[in-house]
Amino acid sequence: YYNWEPTLQFMKLKPKKIIFPYNDPLATAQGDKRTQGGYASIATVVNPRLKEGSLRVHQFLSNMQLAKSQVSTLLSGLLVRPGDHSWSACDWLLNNSDTWRAWIPSATQCGEGEGLIDDNGDFLTD
Repeated sequence: YYNWEPTLQFMKLKPKKIIFPYNDPLATAQGDKRTQGGYASIATVVNPRLKEGSLRVHQFLSNMQLAKSQVSTLLSGLLVRPGDHSWSACDWLLNNSDTWRAWIPSATQCGEGEGLIDDNGDFLTD
């Protein structure tokens, strides 16, 4: 079977990882399944115009990083209250503020062509 970690479906079962030898594409092509499968990349794709449309949202998403263990902790809330995604997310946010606060961009960080102005409407350089 295939297992993407972390996953709520197998969390209670606490599966053990079986590690096969590194992928051998030639052997696999000949039907030899004694090595690991090929590697897959998991990537996030967003609207390419997000940065120009909402710089702060773009910066927030760019700063966002979660370790596998943090995602597991987030998902484990669904074991406490199955199906209650809002409760699980809220519980995680309340208990991990040091993590998500680091994602929030500085209020004074400006994009190209933007900036802070004084009372006269002149851009501030310092």
